[in-house]
Amino acid sequence: MIKELILAIILGAFLGLGVMGGYLTLNKKNVAQKTPTVEISPTPISDNIVSITPTPQKTSNDQITIDSPENNSVISVSKTDFTGITKPNSTIIITTASNSFNGKSDNTGKFDISVDLDSGVNLIKVTAIDPNDNQTEIPLMVTYSTAKF
Repeated sequence: MIKELILAIILGAFLGLGVMGGYLTLNKKNVAQKTPTVEISPTPISDNIVSITPTPQKTSNDQITIDSPENNSVISVSKTDFTGITKPNSTIIITTASNSFNGKSDNTGKFDISVDLDSGVNLIKVTAIDPNDNQTEIPLMVTYSTAKF
């Protein structure tokens, strides 16, 4: 009885390994056939190109634009100024995880509000409420770090 049980276990193991080995072998062949080949050809460079500098990306929607700081930026000072443009004479509310800051835009719609950031990643919501009580908001992520890069 024990001999038959051991023989059944050994045969089952060999059969299972054989089936699995066959599956893996076929799967590797299929993956190799599906892999596309990419040819890279060099692009000629013009002699009159000096350098390309990226322009800063502004975070905006149709009613509010944040000029500074940029979304997903890393800054090294905890107190930073949030500047931007919205509708004239709007109330601006900047909310962090631990505090809220408010201010007003001037007659041209420009605003500049000083905000204290927490150490690490700050999920910030900038809300503008115009004189007609229309509200718009923009989420930002700004990381405050004192690490040297």
